[in-house]
Amino acid sequence: MAIEPKVFDVLRYLCLQHERYVSLQELHDEVWQGRVVSDAAVRRAISKLRALLGDDPKDPTLIKSVSKRGYRITCDRVDVPEQYRDAETPDTVSANAKLAMAGDGRVSSPWARWSIASGMVLLVVVAMTFGLLRQYRMSPDTLLSHELVFADSELLSDMPGEKSAIAVSHDGSMLAFTAEMDQFLGAQLFLMQLDSRRVLQLSESAGNVLDLAFSADDQFIYYSVNATNGSSGGQLNRVATSMDGKPELLLEGWFALGKMDLLPQGRGIVFVAIREKNSPIRLYEYDAITGNVNSFYGRSDRHTSDILAKLSPAQDKYAVLSRSGFNNVWSLNVIEAASKSLLSQAILESPVYSMEWVSDTELLVLDRQAIYRVDIDSGSINHLFKKAFHWVTDFYVERGEDLYYLRQQGNDFSFFEVSTLEANTGRFVDTPEGEVWQVLYGGTNNAYWCLRLSGSTYELSAYDYDTEQVYLKVNRKIELLSGSPEGESVLMLLGGRLALLSKSSSQVVYLSDSHELVGHHANFINDGKQIAYGVNSDGEWVLKVYDLAEREVVFTRAEVKAARSYLERWILLSADDVFFAADSLDSESLKKLSIQPDVSEINTRWFIWGNRLFWSEYDISGARVYSHVLGEDGVHEYTKEGQRISGRFDVSDDGERLLLRHWKMSDSEIRRLRLPEVTRE
Repeated sequence: MAIEPKVFDVLRYLCLQHERYVSLQELHDEVWQGRVVSDAAVRRAISKLRALLGDDPKDPTLIKSVSKRGYRITCDRVDVPEQYRDAETPDTVSANAKLAMAGDGRVSSPWARWSIASGMVLLVVVAMTFGLLRQYRMSPDTLLSHELVFADSELLSDMPGEKSAIAVSHDGSMLAFTAEMDQFLGAQLFLMQLDSRRVLQLSESAGNVLDLAFSADDQFIYYSVNATNGSSGGQLNRVATSMDGKPELLLEGWFALGKMDLLPQGRGIVFVAIREKNSPIRLYEYDAITGNVNSFYGRSDRHTSDILAKLSPAQDKYAVLSRSGFNNVWSLNVIEAASKSLLSQAILESPVYSMEWVSDTELLVLDRQAIYRVDIDSGSINHLFKKAFHWVTDFYVERGEDLYYLRQQGNDFSFFEVSTLEANTGRFVDTPEGEVWQVLYGGTNNAYWCLRLSGSTYELSAYDYDTEQVYLKVNRKIELLSGSPEGESVLMLLGGRLALLSKSSSQVVYLSDSHELVGHHANFINDGKQIAYGVNSDGEWVLKVYDLAEREVVFTRAEVKAARSYLERWILLSADDVFFAADSLDSESLKKLSIQPDVSEINTRWFIWGNRLFWSEYDISGARVYSHVLGEDGVHEYTKEGQRISGRFDVSDDGERLLLRHWKMSDSEIRRLRLPEVTRE
């Protein structure tokens, strides 16, 4: 039996999205990509797949369907004969085998190895989805103890300015970095001669230099520049390390460019970019000889972003960092450099900020909590450093021995309040002493909920300039979501569970079960009498409404992850992050909004006040906050040039003020440290 190309594409896309149901419309958009076809054509493709896989259409077990939700493939394991592992994708694929299910369809161990057996030749499905030779999860349970002593490091430069990226030449003689001397001028590119410690400025860009990479022969430095005002100002440049001549413009007109690394044999670079506004974050290749730009590899899933790619010392594989927007799952994927086939995958517990190869089998990874040394063959994770994690912002590893890193002198946040009625009107909000992590409105003027972080201890208090009262102090992570309209209570994620703190009782009540994955758009509705929140279970979203008086869930709706009231109507956020207007929470008549903000990133927020929609979005250069009057045209941005803010913002109860968390520019040092030998227990 032969698989038609479109039928194969449907199978491949269902495998990529195996954790959720895929609608007919999404299959139209992603597989046929704009070509006009009927729903019957999609259903025929599904029928052919079921026939090929021996799946009973009357009682399907492999490709399930639910009315008004779509289709979902339920297998979590694929068996493939060895002779087909590295083959190219044909126009049609002959097959006489079936997808093999592992037990109940779940991988029994987070360190499961995928077996390879005869009877299957669906090649791309293996190479790009389930064909993992190794899959494991980065977890504290897998850590080996080995502390990295930063006190033993050598200071290379304490030049004023905040540094954000660093790289060392291949011969070890030069160090390049970005530094921001003035937050309104943007970060520039600097070069240090390591023997003399002499520093020269190589760029005079109007925007921010975001990342850099030495060419294979160390004669040039590639660097990306982004506009500081959110316009389409992404550029790729190259400058000679000898300082002969001016910087050379290689690419321009992109919306934003990000992290980069070399292509094998030094023939160019691979870089992260957004081609145009609202397009997905993808990896691209720039050929230094021809000047051509191509996609790094063909990813059809628009909801997954590739954040970073690093070439191994042997130049035979890449480590690619990716994030899924649906469930905010971060993964570290090791792929073959030539074929782009997937070799192994690690599921990450938290976002990763930077990573570098230590050897051909080990990676050094920096996330929000620690620095890890990951063995991609065995899956073992050596825990090098955990304390004061937020002081280290980037690093570079030279020849697997020396760690060059940027150490931030301070982690200085401020909270800035802007008017939604008057342009360019704002003020800084006074906060209590200590390292304030989050601030939300507390229901009345000059009243706030304040969250401090000291080490691993979170402290939550109510603050009104004159007095402060601490209500909660725990060693579990707290993320504030929303304050009640009257300021009596605050909604939060406490250790990952949805919880409510009441001032009057000084008690915390859990609203969600320990096994539920709660979305970050939970909020008060119906004048603070109820709470709407989304729960993700096995990739499927369900909206729940908790009644504070009844103390129970009184309403649920599938395929919706968040809801806000809109005058006499509602705005619903669907499971695939599409905004709809509805007359009621249970209405089947939905109208897609003319504007579709991207709030899939876990740090984004969105609110409705009156007829105005407020939201935050992320691009490569950071977060931005917008508003839109529903039913009208136009978008207003509150982020100003030079500002660096978090996507976690808040709106006052009268809708007249926005509370933004702002990063102040702080000095950072460049230091060098010899990496310790890894001891195995």
